[in-house]
Amino acid sequence: AARYVHECDVYEAAGKSHKLVKFSNDIGGLKRHCKKYDNEWFGGSNFRAEKEEVFKDVGMQKLAEEIPCRSDFFRYVQWHNNA
Repeated sequence: AARYVHECDVYEAAGKSHKLVKFSNDIGGLKRHCKKYDNEWFGGSNFRAEKEEVFKDVGMQKLAEEIPCRSDFFRYVQWHNNA
């Protein structure tokens, strides 16, 4: 969420508010952005590869499918695990 809000702030500061039409700077915009991102990058074969490498447990796979922007979430958890 922080990365998304930062990108929205950058667009607004640069006078590129037109880029925020599809994904507004609010919770609804974040959810639409995450859904599009997850569908593009983790739908189909990409998510099958992710499941094989990262989410090996079937229960974890099911949970991962429900996490919006799951790659950002995974990076966040990994960062804290390694801190």
